[in-house]
Amino acid sequence: MIECYASSIKKTYRCSYFRRRRGRPGCQAKLDWMANGETREKRFPHTCDAPIPPTSAPVEVITISDDSSDSFSSSSSHGTTVKSSTETLVNGLAEASDNTSTSPSQMTVPDAPIGPPVDMSQQMADETDKLAVIHISHPAPEIWDMIREEFTAPGKITRGLSREQVISRVYRARHNHFGGSIYGQVEVPPLSLARDGSNFFQFNFTFPGETGPDRLIGWGHPALVRLLTYDNVSLFLDATFRCVPASFYQCIVVMVYDRGSRCYVPCVTILSTTKTEWSWWRALHGVQVCTKMSMQPGTITCDYERAVLNAARDRFPESTAIGCLFHFKQAVRRRMQKLYIPTEEI
Repeated sequence: MIECYASSIKKTYRCSYFRRRRGRPGCQAKLDWMANGETREKRFPHTCDAPIPPTSAPVEVITISDDSSDSFSSSSSHGTTVKSSTETLVNGLAEASDNTSTSPSQMTVPDAPIGPPVDMSQQMADETDKLAVIHISHPAPEIWDMIREEFTAPGKITRGLSREQVISRVYRARHNHFGGSIYGQVEVPPLSLARDGSNFFQFNFTFPGETGPDRLIGWGHPALVRLLTYDNVSLFLDATFRCVPASFYQCIVVMVYDRGSRCYVPCVTILSTTKTEWSWWRALHGVQVCTKMSMQPGTITCDYERAVLNAARDRFPESTAIGCLFHFKQAVRRRMQKLYIPTEEI
């Protein structure tokens, strides 16, 4: 065995006959050894049929068999580590290169008491499913690091899931938990909760659109949503197109003027995949649902966009819809520029 890759986490060893044959691959046997000296993984069975000369000195060999009899010894009482065993094997083969050949199956391994490994596959699988759902923001390789640190200890041989098995199980557990939809992740804890444990997620609507299904997702802290239930409040609606995820078109912000603090407070934030009148109507309906249909604003200040004005007047017929002065001045300026009025006269 020769060392072919080494890092702070793992060392990989290959058979010495990996590059022996020209024109076709040599022996594909590979051994992964983790840094703590307790986790190993057999990548390929050792099928090397090249002749190996018998050693003139005792050689220690790390034996890797199939899953039914996978066992090895790393006890300190034997005085053996992976590095020393590998170096002894390679040096022994190099010193006896002029002797007669013997196949790997005929090599004698000194008898040594080897304890059976502890099978922790089921415990690792259960813990992987648990951590995959609890730590949503952690990538799958970090979940594997948690599992490896928890189920490996010095002086104990553990048989369990490999790195590839843990990572694939993380993706599968999250897929089953959230129903296979990425939008479902925001509907359940922990992503649906604020830092104080209150329910920050408010609604997730899907409705038919002109070119396909459209979606609205709304968030709002319960303490801020409660401000919308005050009588005769001043409501402000605005939307932005720059800071939205790739699959959405605009971000709607519903603000209210708090008389106690004399501040304009953003209460509800909504992601929308379209900007039609029907989507605005649905968005305002979702805000009403958040307040248990007890929302009756006195004035609604919004853009001069026809879709927004129609939706606001339809959802709140008793409220007064007012165009925003800032947007009005912007519209007047664009119109004056379109009529080629000099800049110094605008």
